[in-house]
Order: sequence, then C-alpha cells, then structure tokens
Amino acid sequence: MDLDFAFLADAADVAMGKLFVMGGAFDTIHVAGFPATHPALAVVLRLLLKPHDLDRKHQLEIQLLDADGRKIASAPGELSVAKSPDSPSGWKQPFLLPLRFLNTPFQKAGHYSIEILINGELAKTIPLRVMQAPKTA
Repeated sequence: MDLDFAFLADAADVAMGKLFVMGGAFDTIHVAGFPATHPALAVVLRLLLKPHDLDRKHQLEIQLLDADGRKIASAPGELSVAKSPDSPSGWKQPFLLPLRFLNTPFQKAGHYSIEILINGELAKTIPLRVMQAPKTA
C-alpha cells in the first residue's frame, strides 16, 4: 500500500469517488490564546492499494505530536478495502479517506506534527504550527 498524498484541511468529504475539500493544504493554525481547542480538523489521505493489499485488514494510526515528539493525541484504527470489480488486473486501487478530528487540544504555541502510520510504519509526517493570532485594533 502506498500513501499517494496527505494534507490538512478544515473539512473534507468523499462523494462519487471525488474529494471535496474546504480550507485545505495549510500548515498553520492561528488561535485567540492558549490553551486552545481547535474545533475541527481533517487529515486527508489518498491510499493506493496493490491487489494483494485488498480485502485484508491494515492498521492505520494518526498521531499528534508536540515539538518534543510527545504524543498529544492518537487515533488508531483498522482499514479494509474491498477489491472493486471495475479495477483492471494489477491496478493500484485508490482509496480516499478524510479523517475528522474534533476539539483538538493545543496547550501552547509551537511546532506540532501529524504522523501517519500504516501497519506500524511511518508513512508521512505533516508539519503544523500553532500560533497566537495577532491582536486587531
């Protein structure tokens, strides 16, 4: 299984095999103050599954780490994708996966990262900065 792409968005959904994204591909969140709770965050993935990856269980975990590498939050789960009858022989079958996280806590400003693990192996790290929003006059 290959991770084709991964990014952060405010919201994302999949319909009719297409990805619909609002506020996507950012790396910085501005908050009013700390500690902060970000109301909604989506981690958007596109996986490419080889024929032998289909119809079997895989472990998928999304981790939020602080600048020191400490795990703040984790969302482990299982994933199984059925072989599409329309897939040609040998085709890497795509699978779009928007993962929604609600009320994500950030105790302080700084650099964070989202780590995506597939079957226990790190597939991608997405950097994320959390900063205090500038005060407006």
